[in-house]
Amino acid sequence: FQGSTEGLGGYFFAARFALDTFASSTCYFVGLTESGTSQIASTNVTSMINAVGFGFNNMSTATDANGTSFVFFHSSTSTNGTRTETLLGQPALATGNCYDAYIYAPPNTTRIYYRLDDYNNRSTLVNSSVQLHTPNSTTFMRAVAMCGQLNTSSGAARIGVVKLYAERLA
Repeated sequence: FQGSTEGLGGYFFAARFALDTFASSTCYFVGLTESGTSQIASTNVTSMINAVGFGFNNMSTATDANGTSFVFFHSSTSTNGTRTETLLGQPALATGNCYDAYIYAPPNTTRIYYRLDDYNNRSTLVNSSVQLHTPNSTTFMRAVAMCGQLNTSSGAARIGVVKLYAERLA
């Protein structure tokens, strides 16, 4: 949780993950959420509340149709996942792509810092922060790296987790 009292809360999240088998009809999410792990298999990432992380979904909805790259999602209890920015300069999503993701929130603050590196090309795709529509300051979240088939039961999409680290700061 981010904390609502001075000296409490805050977190650091880091993950190295790969697209073991990429499928364009799949939803991927790597980050922190209060949601159950089964939600990603049947729900659009943009409908998750109290979540912060990197995601991709190619849903047939107005906001997510023809998704082709990872974006940074963040949400509070009153807003569904807000797409902060499309991460420019990333290669086309494909089997074998590997990434390093970092998310940091200092104790008792509403600002969240995030960074995503392309491990294969040794480049930083984004290094930025957000302050609006962040998870509720008293909500406990779990670290996740997950994928799920959204529009079809066929396919064999897989996400590979090399490292997953989460730490509550205070």
